[in-house]
Amino acid sequence: MTALLIAFASRIALFFGSMVVPIPNEAGLPISPLTANTALDLGYYQSARELYFGKSQLVFDMFISFFTGTESVAFFLPGPLYPGLLHVFNYGPGNTLPLSVVFLLLSMGLAAAWISWLWHNGVGLFWLYAFAVLPTPFWFMLNISTDLLFAGIVCAFWLLWFDLRIPDARRMTGVAVVVTIALLLRPNALSLLFYLIIDALIWEVALKEPGQMRRKGLLFVAPIAIILIAFAVFYLPYFRWVVTVGIGAGYFGWSPKQYWDGLWPDLPMVFDLGLSWFALLAAKVLYLTRIRPSFGDTAAPLVILRMLPGFIMLPGLFWILAHAQWRVRLFVVFFLAPVLLGISQDRYVLPIQPVLFFYGARAWGAIIQSSRKVRTTAA
Repeated sequence: MTALLIAFASRIALFFGSMVVPIPNEAGLPISPLTANTALDLGYYQSARELYFGKSQLVFDMFISFFTGTESVAFFLPGPLYPGLLHVFNYGPGNTLPLSVVFLLLSMGLAAAWISWLWHNGVGLFWLYAFAVLPTPFWFMLNISTDLLFAGIVCAFWLLWFDLRIPDARRMTGVAVVVTIALLLRPNALSLLFYLIIDALIWEVALKEPGQMRRKGLLFVAPIAIILIAFAVFYLPYFRWVVTVGIGAGYFGWSPKQYWDGLWPDLPMVFDLGLSWFALLAAKVLYLTRIRPSFGDTAAPLVILRMLPGFIMLPGLFWILAHAQWRVRLFVVFFLAPVLLGISQDRYVLPIQPVLFFYGARAWGAIIQSSRKVRTTAA
């Protein structure tokens, strides 16, 4: 309850405090519930909103042009859910507060759900208090974007799919609905669907005795596969943009092309390319866990504050890959794969940050326990 009170009170305080003193983002724009300066692709989604709710015929024609090879301009669309929210709330300059309040309530609900999950899974009070004030969820509470929405959907997915106490039929139905909503929001929800099919085939079909439950698993996988194919076709233009244009974001001052071509040409080619490709993967992982420089002129204290959770998330990622159950490992691998292949930014890890935090707490517990044993042995 104390952790919940801390989480709620701090979110409400920041929500109203930023109305008085807006927080500058990395582009120097003031962020508060009263401003529409999110800079997190808001212009792109507002344009998509105009297409979906004013030029729907143009959207249809652009898809036809793409798949017939006659397109004349670069074209890719997001899912309709977020543009739909912008439309329903008429979000924009002068009318930001209604949707901002929804994001405040969503942030508080997510904090409550994950704190409850962490507590029921044996996380200590120190870690609960730390989780209650993690800075990343606060930032995306103020920034009206798809990030907090997707975090809410992934939370529902996790709590449904991994809770085996829920009857199978209800669990599968709930997860199917959640994944469909996720696909209406962001294209990387396809990775959730891939994971769901593989995990269901292994857990719900291969490892269960023949009979009614096994048939339920097969009946669950079939419509999920159809949904996957439909949305994969819809997001194909988006995917092409990511691999041709969006992949060009740099890491620690070098572009992906420089990493691929080799950062150390004086070394033998096999060592140069091997080290450079490993460095690219390592750089992307560090960016995902927020251990990175600022994209703009953010003040140093804010950069350090933003980086601090990374020292929990990074060990948590390693602990998952080394010690977690294979279903959790599979989930994290599928979730991170499209992010690592495309633009690796910490905002894309927000949905699984509580999972990384949980295993990060375990990792630090093991590190502290090992260091105590070493000191005891040395003494």
